[in-house]
Amino acid sequence: MKMKLLPKKIMTRITALGFAFVMSIGASFALSGNYTIDKGTATGGTNFASFADFNSALTSVTGPVTVTVKAGSGPYTETITFNAVSGASSTNTITIDGNGEILQGGGYFVIRLNGADYFTLDDLHVRNTRTGSSYQRCIWMNTSADYNTVKNCELSMPNTYSTDLASCYIGITQSNSSAYSYGDPGQNIVIENNYMHSALRRGPACGVLIVNESSGSTIHKVAILDNEIKEFYSYGIYGNYANEANIVGNEIHNTGSYGHQSGTRNKYGIYHYAYRKNIGNSKINDNYIHNLDSSSYTGSHYGIYMYAYYSSGSNIEMSNNNVTLTSAQGGGYGIYAYGYQSTFTGYFRANDNYIEIEAQSTGSTTYTYAYGIYNFATYYNYYVDEISIDRNELHLSSSYYIFGIYNYAYYCTGQQVNPSITNNIVNAGADGYVYGIYVYGYNSNRNMDMYNNTVNIEGWKNGSFTYKYQAYGLYIYYGRGLVENNIVNISKRKGGTSYCIYRNYGSERYSKNNLWLDATMQGTKYYGYTGTNQQTFANWTGWANSGATSTNHEPLFVNPGSKILIPTNPNLVNAGKVITSVTDDV
Repeated sequence: MKMKLLPKKIMTRITALGFAFVMSIGASFALSGNYTIDKGTATGGTNFASFADFNSALTSVTGPVTVTVKAGSGPYTETITFNAVSGASSTNTITIDGNGEILQGGGYFVIRLNGADYFTLDDLHVRNTRTGSSYQRCIWMNTSADYNTVKNCELSMPNTYSTDLASCYIGITQSNSSAYSYGDPGQNIVIENNYMHSALRRGPACGVLIVNESSGSTIHKVAILDNEIKEFYSYGIYGNYANEANIVGNEIHNTGSYGHQSGTRNKYGIYHYAYRKNIGNSKINDNYIHNLDSSSYTGSHYGIYMYAYYSSGSNIEMSNNNVTLTSAQGGGYGIYAYGYQSTFTGYFRANDNYIEIEAQSTGSTTYTYAYGIYNFATYYNYYVDEISIDRNELHLSSSYYIFGIYNYAYYCTGQQVNPSITNNIVNAGADGYVYGIYVYGYNSNRNMDMYNNTVNIEGWKNGSFTYKYQAYGLYIYYGRGLVENNIVNISKRKGGTSYCIYRNYGSERYSKNNLWLDATMQGTKYYGYTGTNQQTFANWTGWANSGATSTNHEPLFVNPGSKILIPTNPNLVNAGKVITSVTDDV
């Protein structure tokens, strides 16, 4: 049968439309504008039938590009690598709006941004279905993948059961298989408002993994904001050679996922390591870190771990975090900050944090420890304008060691203003050694001021303590500065030796402190040690540096067992001193 030819005019229109189609989504032409992904409709016009088809067309852009996954069209089973796109910029961005649909794959990653810049992944459920214990990820960024954002996404790994640190929900790192392959994976990255989870008793080793180059001073800005990260083996957020990080508003926990957490590996809510790096301006604020482990776990627990060894930078702030480490059998740190030979031109602040640690001995573990805030700032060139540990509330129990606030400043000769420990509440009880506030300041150039702190040592959370060793309300070694308006209460101990204030080799001065030792408790009791033991309150006030202005009244706290340390004794009303540098007295 002879075919009937179409009129020449119609043929010309079809040819033009076909050319326009190639121009709009063909691999050789630039994209700009709005597109869709819908596997129920063939690739053509402004639609792509798959993520792979969209990726094939995405070689260059001439304007901002948004591709929206059609609602109800998923799931999509693909593994995608986006490479650098010509023309991408702060103006010509590339946005994938997932519309809540699922992109899943069983490989070592589902989405890879390989040197791809200015991408935004929004409202996409990325699911890695790979089974096993090796390394796998939902999203991987590498090879200088800059200015990328992952937001409002759900990232899941339901079949993963991994202790390999390279296994994570989001990896910002050069290597696919190693967490220790250093380089430049990318910077100016935002991870915001995502939900990262696995399945009960499963999960990767890490939530968000960041590994930068091990030398140089390049600032790799990253913001990890308002995410929920759960079901991980060891680290909620891990930053190796990390610098300028804003880690704010995240909830990090392993609630209900205890089967995956057994063993002896340490647990970290947030781990920030900056050895020999420019740490920039880093903030770890407003995070809620809790339930990192089970009661059968015997390793150490760190709510926030900040390591700045031989580092430099401007400011470090760790404020307004809630760290609750219950059943921490192996011991725990609320905030751990290590700054050996570091130089900061701004401030170090650990303020307004709530920290609760229960490090009780069970099973085969005899000794546990609890540090509320641990600040180790030592050796010569520790240069910092401000160190403040203020307005923190700490509730700690342990079978052996407790340090409410541990501030170690050895040979810190470059401090610009007096460090301050003010307005903190320490509520503690341990079987062994208890230090409410521990300050060591050998050969440091500035005074350590300690104002308006409340220290209560009476066995919080455990009524069966035997109190075998020693308790120190304030322990000051090579101290300088003013120690004023502090309340120290020690009671209910069944043995051991107690000191309200223990100080040695210092020049600090004391005034307006309230010291109370319960007369009915057992053991040896001293109000102070000043080179000799001060066994009576009169001995203490008779010592020259005490200022003879201390008071001796039982605070009568509302309910220490329920963490309400409000004194109700009317003798303490206005018994302190107004300190103009302390604007709030909690």
